[in-house]
Amino acid sequence: MRQLLGLEPVTSTERQSVGTGSGSFGIPWSSKGVNLPHGTKLRAEYGGRSYNARIENGAIVYDGRSYKSPSAAANAVTGKSVNGWAFWGCQPTGKNDWVQMSKFRSERQEISAPNPQRFKFWDNFLALAEGRDLYADQKTPTRDSLYVRKWRGGIKRDPVAAIAYVINQHSSRVAFYTTRTEVYDELHKHKQEIESAFGEPLLWTRRESGLISRIAYDMSIGGYEDEADWDAIQAAMIDAMLRFENALSPHIANILSRRQ
Repeated sequence: MRQLLGLEPVTSTERQSVGTGSGSFGIPWSSKGVNLPHGTKLRAEYGGRSYNARIENGAIVYDGRSYKSPSAAANAVTGKSVNGWAFWGCQPTGKNDWVQMSKFRSERQEISAPNPQRFKFWDNFLALAEGRDLYADQKTPTRDSLYVRKWRGGIKRDPVAAIAYVINQHSSRVAFYTTRTEVYDELHKHKQEIESAFGEPLLWTRRESGLISRIAYDMSIGGYEDEADWDAIQAAMIDAMLRFENALSPHIANILSRRQ
């Protein structure tokens, strides 16, 4: 339950420097264990054209605008969600070769993960999600769930509920979790309204107080072992979570307002 409520320890990562930045005076851009010096050039090929960007004072600058993530900058080019780490190539300072940005990801993260394939799935997933300005501050998990949001209430601001993604070998899920039966029961009163807002039936599982009750949407399109289908799987998960959060949030807000 600590994991589902976002209470698990944060895994530390090491930063990896790309180039020396000789002659470049500015703030480097850092993300996911990669450090690109100020002045690093970025390049991409899309639709038969070449696109250029540059690291400037801690941001990726494309077409005069600054972006925090490579995916956000890539989306500005394509107009759709893409994995910017795979989209952009970079030219380390003082080098002639162009290297895909994803090549500079810290390999130590995958080596330390209990399941490298699952870790790689989440790492790619977060790169896609941050391009949509979704959950950009999340850390790459090493387990089967990715916490998205937890709602807090009560005098001590204790966790009331959380929503999370779950990935298995050949299936995935978006789910709401709570140990408060009164919270689950209140939501269940609005079951028809919630499912109508979501657009599909949901799985409702009630357990006794202190145990985890859940509302879930299961998808059988594939899981972390189906790497060839990751793009479709991850797009479906993001779409489901957007609908799921939109359907639940108004009712959660009402519950929390009564707990104040």
